[in-house]
Amino acid sequence: MTEEKIPKEKTTTRNVDEIRETWFSKFFASKIALIIHLFAYLSVNGLCYMLNLMFWNGRLWAWHVSLGWGIGLSVYLGFYYIFTSGIKSITKAIFLIHLIVYTTVNVYLTLINFVYMASWPGVLWAHIPALLWGFAVMMNFVLTIMISGKGLSAAEIRKNVTGILLLTNIGYYGIVNALLYALGKYATVYHLAVGTLLYWGIAVLAHAGITLLYNYVEGVSGAKKGVILHAIIFGLSGLINVIDITFFSEYMLFYTTRVNGFLISVGIWALVIAAHAFLAIRWDQTGGDVKDLMKWLLIMHLAVYCASVGYMLFLNFSIWEGRFWVPTAALGWAIGLSLHGLYYIIVKTDETNIMKISLLLHLIAYIGTMVLLIWLNLAIWQGRFWVPTVALGWGVGLAAHTTIYLLNKNNMFTSENGLKASVFLHLTAYIAVAALLIWSNLSMWEGRLWFPIALAGWGIGLGSHILVNYFITRR
Repeated sequence: MTEEKIPKEKTTTRNVDEIRETWFSKFFASKIALIIHLFAYLSVNGLCYMLNLMFWNGRLWAWHVSLGWGIGLSVYLGFYYIFTSGIKSITKAIFLIHLIVYTTVNVYLTLINFVYMASWPGVLWAHIPALLWGFAVMMNFVLTIMISGKGLSAAEIRKNVTGILLLTNIGYYGIVNALLYALGKYATVYHLAVGTLLYWGIAVLAHAGITLLYNYVEGVSGAKKGVILHAIIFGLSGLINVIDITFFSEYMLFYTTRVNGFLISVGIWALVIAAHAFLAIRWDQTGGDVKDLMKWLLIMHLAVYCASVGYMLFLNFSIWEGRFWVPTAALGWAIGLSLHGLYYIIVKTDETNIMKISLLLHLIAYIGTMVLLIWLNLAIWQGRFWVPTVALGWGVGLAAHTTIYLLNKNNMFTSENGLKASVFLHLTAYIAVAALLIWSNLSMWEGRLWFPIALAGWGIGLGSHILVNYFITRR
């Protein structure tokens, strides 16, 4: 029996040639555009130097324009070289642009450091960003050597990229902590020990665990790996809080409140992880059924909503401060819950009409917001019912949205019916805005009826539009 060969995973290393025909590459490869850019750079900088010398105030400022714009010009020249030369590897192109930006920015910072040395006597700081950023450039170079032109598969690229990111994190962890140790007089012991050395160290361990999990642990689905990742973050965040509360309590304000908040967050986060685990199991059992996932997400959202509203009612009445505030929070949250429910219906029914989906979402948001605003208007009454102003103002946009959907549904946006469609849109806007103006005039009465003037003036334009459409379509 011959051994079955497993097909090699498809390579995914992209090539610069794939984007040479896009507008982006054509723009940067244009010699005319480059000449125009160079001419603008030289002429504007010449003007700046002339103005600087003509209105001399003891300070040469024009060089900031030259170097600041020069950074952008250098990047432009880098793209021009990439798209007009034989460079094919995208990773090489990215590294080249990274190197150009690093070099030009650090030259600018070094000049600033030396030119303004008098303002900070004896302080040489430009080497710090150069060293920190230089490490990232070095790691980018290593990644370029590992990936460029090797024809690697997606899994191999992912391993290389995530490995370099982990090494970069470890490197920065060591560099930053060494700098803080060297600059100890500028950093308190608390921030040095907890803020970077301990907490960042825990984060590095988490990063290493995640990298190993996603690259080298086989036989576990992506959904379950997500749960494991979630649990790792939860556990390490809890560990950080325990260390902080146990060993550094003297630096904390409101210690008891911090402890109680931590305990509550542990309970809530544990429930969230349990829900995540349930969804991951369902996802694997159903073979990645999006409809099933959306159903359970909606059920969980509804359960959390009901539990939260119940808890808010308990707080509102147990700690009464003379105001019933629960409906405000409940109605605000209900808007998001309604949109979530509508989105589930859209997914379940396989609706693909973007215009219809956007209109339904707009309508739900409009209705939910208006209910919330009516409650706020009545609950915090200040002698005026202002909700109709908002409703009619937003209603102008909603009416236009509805009209556009209906016109599109009836194939009105064509060369033959375009003028007629514009009349319908114009008429919709006129009626909706007229309602808003009439309400505004009558609700804020100042002894004068002014809305007919606005409507008559606009009506002339609307009438002309209708007549033009009538005579043209009769031809």
